[in-house]
Amino acid sequence: MTMDTDITTSRGRKIVRDLAENKKYVGMRNNAVTEVRHKWEDVFEEGINRLSDFYDTDMRTLVYEELKKLEKDDLQNRTLG
Repeated sequence: MTMDTDITTSRGRKIVRDLAENKKYVGMRNNAVTEVRHKWEDVFEEGINRLSDFYDTDMRTLVYEELKKLEKDDLQNRTLG
């Protein structure tokens, strides 16, 4: 018998755990090819949050300060050049 189980849900993971405990009767294989897509905004936010936690500082503030400096420099270069 072959069964497909969605392991992205808690119910699916429970089924797999229960089956794995009884390996005498069950063999398992992973045929699933999972493609996960994320918006870049979500990835950026997660990265900023992790960096903030790791460095124990608000990285978001540092990033915005650097962006302001770059914008100011860019504006000065445009007016002078």
